[in-house]
Amino acid sequence: MVKKILSISILIIFGVWVTRYVLQHQGDFQRLDQVEAVHVVVLALINIVLVFNNGYFLKTCLAKFDIHLSLSEHFSISNFSTFLNYISPFRGGLGFRALYLKTKHGVDFGRFTSIVAGTTILYFFITSVLGLLCVVIVYVLFGLLDYVTLAAFVALFGGFAYFIFFAPTIGATKYSRLNKLLQLIGQWDELRSDPRLLRRLVVITINNLLFATALSWIAFKSIGHALNFFVVMYITVVTALAALVGITPGAVGILEATMLFIGNQLNVSSSDILLVALINRSSAVIVSTVLAPLSGYILWGRQRRSLKSME
Repeated sequence: MVKKILSISILIIFGVWVTRYVLQHQGDFQRLDQVEAVHVVVLALINIVLVFNNGYFLKTCLAKFDIHLSLSEHFSISNFSTFLNYISPFRGGLGFRALYLKTKHGVDFGRFTSIVAGTTILYFFITSVLGLLCVVIVYVLFGLLDYVTLAAFVALFGGFAYFIFFAPTIGATKYSRLNKLLQLIGQWDELRSDPRLLRRLVVITINNLLFATALSWIAFKSIGHALNFFVVMYITVVTALAALVGITPGAVGILEATMLFIGNQLNVSSSDILLVALINRSSAVIVSTVLAPLSGYILWGRQRRSLKSME
């Protein structure tokens, strides 16, 4: 109940603020007319690549446990869960993945949770490395440095590097929720013990972040503001971490607020940030919504065919 109230409150506060800002800066938002058809097509294609990469990441993890997803299946799981994240709070798409994999492939919730926990640790580590790289490059090129972001990346890098390279074993505490977190961290060792798998996951994660950066870079270019690629990557990496906070559907409000904060630190106007956020979100929502019926048909069609073959 508290989470629901928090979600609604964030949406209302953000909606009121955005409405007020847009009304006061209507001229800035008329630049949406500058977005050409070629930009729309490229943005849609990049979003499709991002959906594919997310699905391929899941496929790669499950292959370690002898669970093999086809191309159409892992793509459909990724797209449909993305679609659900946009229409339901608290990362409803994650629950869908867990339920589908348990029903179709017999992946128990404990196994699925350990995969999510392990890959999240890896994701945070790689993102923090790229974030630190962007901080250095942007500082060298433009003399811009946000100490809050730098401190956050250093803390993330240090903390998750410790778990990745040492995988510590921590005894149980008297706090049940903390024990669950420690258990998930301990289960990371299942993935950590396979260097080949880790290398593949690292490549997929970096590839995904690069495509996400290209998405925002093209969005900025489409409104007539060609930013340096590393500045856009800086914004993208920070936003990627904030996007994991699934309190609101699609992290609406949280993602945009983070983009505004870091963008303003890098001397990017609030209008440009909001325009790019709007373009990116619209493109992602349209792509996932258009493909949702096909994804659902592939997933549930497979399940029906599987049941019929067992009769």
